Amino acid sequence: MRRTEDDLNHLRHLLDEAAATADSPEMAAIAEIDTRFHQAVVSASGNTLLTEVYDVLSTAVTEQIGGTLWPSATAAEHSLLHRRLVEAISAQDEVGARYCATEIVELTETGTERQK
Repeated sequence: MRRTEDDLNHLRHLLDEAAATADSPEMAAIAEIDTRFHQAVVSASGNTLLTEVYDVLSTAVTEQIGGTLWPSATAAEHSLLHRRLVEAISAQDEVGARYCATEIVELTETGTERQK
């Protein structure tokens, strides 16, 4: 993992922003912060191509998340997994980071509902 201390500080700042808006009824604001968080995770990898691809996909990701209903238990687990992901990145624990990322995707797919 190629993350820097600046990357870690930025990720932690975004986690704090996400926590501050977690109770907001504005899913668009929550989705925007979540997308910026994931862009920062990808950027911290140091993989320029992956960063460029994610930047292109980020609009679709934001729209997908913004149209999602998050039960409170799912939102709490989502937040916890994001914190664990940053901890794994900080510890340069590649296996742990992959596990957290996989769990985040799975939770998003199974623990939420699309708005109608």
